[in-house]
Amino acid sequence: MKTLFNTSYIVLLSVVLLSVSCQVNEHGDMSDIVERWDKVKPQPIDTLVFTHPCALYTQADFDRVKAQIAAGNATVKAAYQKLTSAAYAQSSVQTYPVETIVRGGGNGENYINACRGATMAYQNALRWKIGGTRAN
Repeated sequence: MKTLFNTSYIVLLSVVLLSVSCQVNEHGDMSDIVERWDKVKPQPIDTLVFTHPCALYTQADFDRVKAQIAAGNATVKAAYQKLTSAAYAQSSVQTYPVETIVRGGGNGENYINACRGATMAYQNALRWKIGGTRAN
């Protein structure tokens, strides 16, 4: 039960973080982000830094976590250990893609595959950025 809880907690945290990263406006779309992006002044390519409008973390965030792990911060190390031991955070994890996502309709429902795949990608990306593991 403890393993199920840990994995469920990580999945829930991932879904919450992903859901708040790209907020829709009162019209139910992201047009305000597109409008803001269209107003960005062109810069010479050698000075251009792309910042995704819905990015959750910055490089400084990852550097801070790495420094905390290196410094032996027990809380951060324990959290990172939970991530590295999570089933979905393994480089060998496999998704089950489908051509069409179906939500609702009983037996033909398969949208959870997309949810799992997103969680797997997110957790592996965190391991790659924090731990530098190329396999992830």
